[in-house]
Amino acid sequence: MCSNEIKKREFSPLASPDRSKQEEHEHNPSRSSAVTSVSRKRTLQSKKKYKFAPVDTLTRGASSEPPVLQSLSLSQVRKSKVSNAPRIDHDPSAVPKPSVAPKAVFKSSKTVALEAGVPKILENAPPEEVIWQYSPFKTPRTDFSDRDRGYKSTSEDSVAEHVVKESSTPIVPNKFKKVLNFPHMHDGQELLGDAAVMASKKSSLRANSVQKSFSLQPPSRASTRDIDEIINDIEDGFELKPPFQGKDIPSSPTKMVSQRLRERQSGTQEDPPLVNHPLLDYSGLKNAEVNDKLRCEPEIHQRKDCRERASYKTNNDNDKKDEEEEEDDDDEDDDEDDESLIELLTQKFVGKPNNQQGSNYYENEDENSQNNNSLSSDAAQDDSLLEYFQSSEAGPYEAGPSCVPEKMNIEDTIESVEASFSQNVVLREVENESEKWQSYAKKAHCATSRVGMERWVIVEIKELHVSKKGLQKVLKCIDRNGDISNLVTRSPWSRLDFKEGDVIHTISGLNATNKRLFSDDTDPETGKINDNLLILNPDILISATTVGRAVECERRALLSNQISGPGEPSLPALVGNIVHELVQTCLKYKLGHIQISRERMISFLDGILDNYVADIIMCQSTKNTLLQQITAEHIPNIKQFLDAIVKREKSRRFPGDSNFAGKQQISISNIIDIEENIWSPMYGLKGFIDATVETTLPNDSTFVAPLELKTGKFKSISHEAQGSIYNLLLSDRYELPVNFFLLFYTKTNDFTKHDTLLHSLKHLIVLRNHVSEYLRHELSEMMENKWQGTTLPSILGSATCDNCYSKTECMVINNLCEDGNSKESGLRDGEYEALTGHLTGNRLNYKEFYMKYEDLIVKEESSLKGINNEIFLIDSKTRESLSGKCVSSLVIIASEDDSDSKLMKYTFCRKDGDVESLPSISNSQLSKNDMVIISDEVGHFALCTGRVVSISTMEITISTSRRLQSNNVHAPGFEKGRKQVLETVLMPPKFANLSHKSITYRIDRNEVQQGLALARFNLLNLFLPPVPKGALTTDPSTGREIAFKKSWGGDQKTREIVVDGRAPRFVASSEPPRVQYDEGLKTKFNEDQWKAFEKVMRLDDYALILGMPGTGKTTLIVEIVKTLVAHGKTILLTSYTHSAIDNILIKLKNCEIDICRLGHRHRVHQEAWEFVPDFTEASTFEEFRDRVEKPSVVATTCLNIHDTLLSLRSKDFDYVILDEASQLSLPICVGPLKFAERFVLVGDHYQLPPLVKNEAARVGGLDLSLFKLLCERHPDSVVELTHQYRMCEDIMTLSNYLIYDGKLKCVSEEVRDQKLEIPQVAELKAMHVKGKHGQWLDVVVNSEKRVVFLDHDNCPAFREIAEKDNIKNPGEAELVWQCVSAMVHCGVSRRDIGVMTLYRAQLRTLRKMFESEEHSELEILTADQFQGRDKQCVIISMVRSNDDLNGGSLLRELRRVNVAMTRAKCKLIIIGSKATISSVESLKGFMSLLESRGWLYSLPPDCLESYNIPRPAPSQHSRKKKQGSVVANITAESKFTQDKNVLRDTLNGM
Repeated sequence: MCSNEIKKREFSPLASPDRSKQEEHEHNPSRSSAVTSVSRKRTLQSKKKYKFAPVDTLTRGASSEPPVLQSLSLSQVRKSKVSNAPRIDHDPSAVPKPSVAPKAVFKSSKTVALEAGVPKILENAPPEEVIWQYSPFKTPRTDFSDRDRGYKSTSEDSVAEHVVKESSTPIVPNKFKKVLNFPHMHDGQELLGDAAVMASKKSSLRANSVQKSFSLQPPSRASTRDIDEIINDIEDGFELKPPFQGKDIPSSPTKMVSQRLRERQSGTQEDPPLVNHPLLDYSGLKNAEVNDKLRCEPEIHQRKDCRERASYKTNNDNDKKDEEEEEDDDDEDDDEDDESLIELLTQKFVGKPNNQQGSNYYENEDENSQNNNSLSSDAAQDDSLLEYFQSSEAGPYEAGPSCVPEKMNIEDTIESVEASFSQNVVLREVENESEKWQSYAKKAHCATSRVGMERWVIVEIKELHVSKKGLQKVLKCIDRNGDISNLVTRSPWSRLDFKEGDVIHTISGLNATNKRLFSDDTDPETGKINDNLLILNPDILISATTVGRAVECERRALLSNQISGPGEPSLPALVGNIVHELVQTCLKYKLGHIQISRERMISFLDGILDNYVADIIMCQSTKNTLLQQITAEHIPNIKQFLDAIVKREKSRRFPGDSNFAGKQQISISNIIDIEENIWSPMYGLKGFIDATVETTLPNDSTFVAPLELKTGKFKSISHEAQGSIYNLLLSDRYELPVNFFLLFYTKTNDFTKHDTLLHSLKHLIVLRNHVSEYLRHELSEMMENKWQGTTLPSILGSATCDNCYSKTECMVINNLCEDGNSKESGLRDGEYEALTGHLTGNRLNYKEFYMKYEDLIVKEESSLKGINNEIFLIDSKTRESLSGKCVSSLVIIASEDDSDSKLMKYTFCRKDGDVESLPSISNSQLSKNDMVIISDEVGHFALCTGRVVSISTMEITISTSRRLQSNNVHAPGFEKGRKQVLETVLMPPKFANLSHKSITYRIDRNEVQQGLALARFNLLNLFLPPVPKGALTTDPSTGREIAFKKSWGGDQKTREIVVDGRAPRFVASSEPPRVQYDEGLKTKFNEDQWKAFEKVMRLDDYALILGMPGTGKTTLIVEIVKTLVAHGKTILLTSYTHSAIDNILIKLKNCEIDICRLGHRHRVHQEAWEFVPDFTEASTFEEFRDRVEKPSVVATTCLNIHDTLLSLRSKDFDYVILDEASQLSLPICVGPLKFAERFVLVGDHYQLPPLVKNEAARVGGLDLSLFKLLCERHPDSVVELTHQYRMCEDIMTLSNYLIYDGKLKCVSEEVRDQKLEIPQVAELKAMHVKGKHGQWLDVVVNSEKRVVFLDHDNCPAFREIAEKDNIKNPGEAELVWQCVSAMVHCGVSRRDIGVMTLYRAQLRTLRKMFESEEHSELEILTADQFQGRDKQCVIISMVRSNDDLNGGSLLRELRRVNVAMTRAKCKLIIIGSKATISSVESLKGFMSLLESRGWLYSLPPDCLESYNIPRPAPSQHSRKKKQGSVVANITAESKFTQDKNVLRDTLNGM
């Protein structure tokens, strides 16, 4: 089901007490801010309420909203206060107008866009400083629409879609805000040194619930403060810092040459990174403070300027108030003075000093040492040095008086500063750096470089507090070349939690002359605000939806991203999807038509509704109802929008935007793309854009912009955040400045153009960066065993929490992991206890259990998430050579449109000149039907996704839904800055050429991974509050009261079993069983099966069945299901794989049991299709629900348990039967168990364990299945099935030796003595080559030889080829081919033969060997894929054969080897190296057993030449003939092939 149609159930109404009228909280001194904790001289008199907010909450144009909130600048209020201006009246309609205009509030300056595509930022916005909003009234609580309550469905069948596409931004009502606002973020908080610095001093309605991180109280939490107190706090707050310690000042990362020479002579350690370096004797500076206008200019200016400033400070030492006011007026000058030393700090450590004319600085260290005391003329003293000279005796909340002593040698000071910070040296240090630094430089590499972007890795961080600037962080960084630079960050960037080893991208702006400074400061040269951007952890692609959610609450955004819970149908979400599709369809239609009629739109809508019939019925609506609703509420507005705005003519007037007063004119002249998916590793963002459009302005200029569609009635700041993110994505994709975005609300007919505000954009990126801090585990595979679980931002503690759809999960996590309490939660009295009170009994154990598995999930996620990141971290040719998961240097040579499927097929080949230097395309790891990602090779990733249609040596054909050759094609008249005209990808290209030959592409395998969000929810659900006994709800379809399903709440029963360790309970044998059964069934079972059957019929909570290979567990499950259903019981049948479920269902076909099989039809076995429900004939909700409600058995996989169809059932199940339970990790296994009070787990933990990719997670216990855990904890609950029906005695002997210690028994003599019938053995003699003595195939086709090990140690050509993780053995592959061909020629059917290997690279090699149509019935699988299956004959290629006798990790996993051996019924052929396999300690005895039984056969050196077996036609297998003739003598590693690329590639492709 579509994820957008799902919304989360709220459990809090079940758990929460009745909410009474809200009362104000008692004053809590512990929650006071740093400001309110300082004694004040002024008395609090006014009771008005003030709210602090970022500047971008101001609107520039006239607003129709009542002026409830008005904003004043700090300077306005200060000057009004001094001049005894009248106080602001309480009348909300009165707009305060200050008598003096604030300084530089509307600074008009035109910004030109970056060449790199960074969007032009609107600068003439309100001033970049914190201001306050005045509101005499309480702000009402914010409600949330239905669309904001939804968890996405995690149907496994839509996992591929979820990898690249997320649901729309939730709609949250926000009637009064017209621009981006960040209620829980604050620019200047570092200045005051406290996260809650603006918290209320007086008590108010839940006013003390402040987010712990760095968020302020949101606007809805107004607090009462006196205006004078606020001004006093702000004025004094800049001085409220602990005394500066010298150790906080960073010294130069590289020393001057003379210093290094002296240290070499003295033997001291050289070049410590950013060491603490005292510049002055602090004893003489107890009351000293050097003015921040101290300049480092040529020598005479330095002395004069410093003396003047010292004198100024001394003469004004006694008038601090006047000095503060003077400093406020001089802010601009301070900003200018501040920059020059910042430039000194941040310049690269390479290049020539400005005073050296023509000298080679890199080669002349002596000359450098003589000139290193000279600074360039543009250098100036950084104001960060102020703190360095401050007294160390000042108290933590007081800054003492300061002055510069007259005897102080300023020149010496400057020289020492230069010695500490000078970077005029050549960076020759990389050769001497540690391995860590080398790894950092390697980490700074990425697939492609982009203009205006630099990639860095942080090696050290230093923090210091700067007067008037707040917290400043100096980041010492290294780039891909090993060059080191300092980056200086101030607010808002300095609030980020930088870590050593973090990757950052810096994107240069046009306003800032210093590209290494990131701040809100005004550049002294351009006079404009610094617009450099910094992206932290850019390799984590965060969706625009997540960033939009984080604007309101970061914690909720992360929870929604990491936890995927159950859902139910949502009509508003469904309507939103339908209207989106309608608008997009109409936009496409307008591409070729001038007008669109209302009738045409209704016709489009009717067709769209036909595709949503099942969804409409699930939402308990009808097609006609929605047709009428959308026709009435949306179509008139959409038509008006299309007629007025979407046209190629001149623009027309439309309602004014939020950033400019008056009206605007615009038209949409072209639709470039619909639902464009963009990945931007440049910005660390991704997103789906509703429509990418070409807009025309009145001056006939044309610009590309995103159009975002919203179908709800409420506006939200998250919508604007999302639009701003889309601007960045488009600027990256098309390398154009994208300066605005369009928002169209179809229900309210509100169409608005939003310009990009620099201040808002910075805050959005900071917010994105802050979210990434909690996702660092996705960057690289975690290998350490220490706890590394997820942490979350602090609880917001605002009114938003009351209606949050994640409230229950949020508070339970807070209680379990964060030791939270009701006081800090911010919830109403009693609500926190209602949500978490059930955990109090065993809370410490619960916390330990939850945090253990959260840690393991994070570690496993670290191994899964980074797979696709290689696409933009490793260039295409390198990735192809390392892993084969990529095909590089491709050009389009043919295309084909399929009108029926609406898909395009593109055929690629290598670019001219790269054919010889690169391996054949078929040698990659790509195979037919693989999902792939297509990118270009200049840095635009995921241009489209598709599937491999065909692949050959020279070509690869991909099927995709996007016209790739039309991507970013400039139309005639294109100009980057004025005429951004592009070809649409929605129509066939106008020009004959398919694409520019200069454009090359890469195709990467799309490593679609089932995320661990479901595992997280299953784990958390153990601790969520259970549904109270007797809780009732109203059935919306009937109006009757029904009981709440227990699966709607937390799974208390499973928690008691798994975490508390409650022992299983069974009805005593002396009493009647819980479910009566026919004693006559005993004849159908063997002894073990009957025992297990009885156990299930008597269980009170659970039973365990250990089914060894071939012991008939599927037959037993079928009989259990039939008996339970006969007694009126309902069953949820689930498993790890589709095949295991379908095997059971196929055996139930003729049992007259009503069965519902959930899942996409193409994933279900053809023989089980009859169980997949057909909803097309259902016309009412009742009929639809009956398709799921009436069946006694519902079957689906464990990953699909949150299918929306399950939510339609009014009751849970009586039993859950889970097959293959031993292959499921505990967090996945517990998910289905919530749907019933009793469950049966069937598995065998001696076979395949849960698949865990992360070694640290495996060691930590993630590979311990719930089945094995319960078996070991309560062995009395286990029944072992030991009588096997599959293997002959010889094969069974191997399994008994490896694993079962003789427990396995053949059920009959017939099974014990079975053998493979080979009717035409004489055919083999005709194929034997005369003169060859090694007749080894005679052993293979001998029916009496049931187990054969073919040892090829005597054949030197049979050596593995290991390329990174790709291990294959072409010689063994040829042996397999000859074995299969010989048996087929001797009369054995291919469907009776199975070929198996443990390595995927060998699997690909084998499949290429047997790719002809005649081998279509031959199955070639890995051991994991063969689990649960069997064949008459199985041939296993062991692959490993090397001089080091390294058997590898797979052979050491006996459980996997056990599965491989036990798939054969009557003949097992193993091909391998005796020496290599015997090197594995656990297999030494196994090899000895084979040898002692006479089952080991040593192949002769010429074994491949002993038989002349007919091969397929040369047209299909010419390459294989060649391989067969040379493999015995020449390999890809032979010296003969080293300079013969084609031959080497041919050998590698075998």
